[in-house]
Amino acid sequence: MRDKARHYIELMGLDKMTKSVAAAYVTSMYNMFGGDDMPTEAKAALGTVENAFHESEPALLERFVDVYASVFTEADLDGLIAFHESPIGRRVSELGPVAQQKVMEEADLWQAKVIKETSPRVVELMNEQQSQPEPQPQP
Repeated sequence: MRDKARHYIELMGLDKMTKSVAAAYVTSMYNMFGGDDMPTEAKAALGTVENAFHESEPALLERFVDVYASVFTEADLDGLIAFHESPIGRRVSELGPVAQQKVMEEADLWQAKVIKETSPRVVELMNEQQSQPEPQPQP
């Protein structure tokens, strides 16, 4: 069962996803601390972070195996593996991240729009709340 969960995780590319997340974090930190101009101590610390991600990834992937092996039945995993090994399954694996990125971009735009439309009222309510005197305890 764990072997099937592990195979499914490989088909889904979760190992690539974890590497991508780690690389994005390290790149973000690198840029935040000045890129090529960052102090030597910061570069060393960032190297330590990068090594920690690399060294801890196998354990994380095993935890993923535990999750999938506990959530799905063996029949479920067989079906998922068959799907992901099919032409349409490979296509979903290939283009799913692209679609997900676009969905996240749309969600970000939606969130920004809602915040922009509602923030004046929220600020107004907060100001009203702050301008009301604190209730005094009764003796």
